[in-house]
Amino acid sequence: MKHKASIVSIFLCVSVVIFLLSQTVIVSPFYFIASLFSAPRVTLYQAVYANQNSDEVSFLKSENAKLVEKLQELNTLKKDNVALRSQFEDTVVPSNTLIPARVVGFKGSPQNPTDFILDQGAKSGISKGMPVIVGKQLVGKVVQVNSYFSEVMLTVNKNFTTIAESGEHNSPGIISGYDEFILFDHVVITDTISKNETVITRGELDGRGVGIPAGFIIGKITRVNKSDTKPLQSATVESMLQFNSLSTVFVIKQ
Repeated sequence: MKHKASIVSIFLCVSVVIFLLSQTVIVSPFYFIASLFSAPRVTLYQAVYANQNSDEVSFLKSENAKLVEKLQELNTLKKDNVALRSQFEDTVVPSNTLIPARVVGFKGSPQNPTDFILDQGAKSGISKGMPVIVGKQLVGKVVQVNSYFSEVMLTVNKNFTTIAESGEHNSPGIISGYDEFILFDHVVITDTISKNETVITRGELDGRGVGIPAGFIIGKITRVNKSDTKPLQSATVESMLQFNSLSTVFVIKQ
């Protein structure tokens, strides 16, 4: 009996020890030493790989910026090619007298510009008074020039004037800009002008042959102002061009 009691006692003691060990974390010397170096190791890992990630992000951003710039160059080149092809197909002006120019600035508001600044000037053969067109539409005329840039007064500019006529009835008059629209004025009351009729240039060249040639479209009549008691009539004209969206225009070298 004593022998059995001792066996039971030993079994109970071993069970208690096993239970206590299962509930207690015993740190080995190796684990303790490793834990001392774990924090510096993690810090070093983060420093090295964070720096590598930062370099990779910077590289990717740089490459992305280059791709965006390249795409913009291709889009600009595409627009220029479309404008050149369209101009040379549509216009009656010989291509060797046309000087393509980009719009690099403006005067007036972004929605309603009154003047353009072009990236071509006297070095390209541009001089004051030359007309500027897009297709068969009159954009304006050159009013200032330096070696590499020129300023174009648009047809809507309040200082712009030229001789014009109605496209259907050939009724002559004078075009004047009013910043947001164009006025076709000084038309004799007995002449006929009508709504939706186009107004074209009549031709206004100086002794050098420089100036606005005949036959270019200025715009379309949107309203006729007429009174039987007045000797003259006028009409409001709207340009068919969206000036604020033009990026390439053509100067006629005369």
